[in-house]
Amino acid sequence: MSTTVKTKIPDQLWQQAQNMVEQGWADNMDDLIAESIRSYLKSHQETLGGRPVREGFELDNQHLEKLHTLGKALKKNTSELIAFAIDEVYKTEQLPTEGARVLAILQKTGYLASMPDIASLSENYKEYLDWSDKA
Repeated sequence: MSTTVKTKIPDQLWQQAQNMVEQGWADNMDDLIAESIRSYLKSHQETLGGRPVREGFELDNQHLEKLHTLGKALKKNTSELIAFAIDEVYKTEQLPTEGARVLAILQKTGYLASMPDIASLSENYKEYLDWSDKA
């Protein structure tokens, strides 16, 4: 189901949109307008309860061309491609978790230790402490 909309668009904006369709960024003007509305709504989800993140970035021509080629081939917009790429990197990279970072710090500083599993430890814990460095 779809809705027909009549609207006024500035000439320069319409020309830019036509150029994008002619260059193959969208199959037709209807698709370009629908994708533009979808992208706008997605980027403003904060008012709808979501948490959008807007980041500015620059790409060299080689990577920009790859981005456009992937977008056409996979039928994904830039946000979807970036999210896909981030997910793929997370799958392949062994990034340290916060817990692993804390454990490494505790081990390095010597603040990590363990005690034997003894039922009466809370009553006689002093018997199990090493006081040799205090003597």
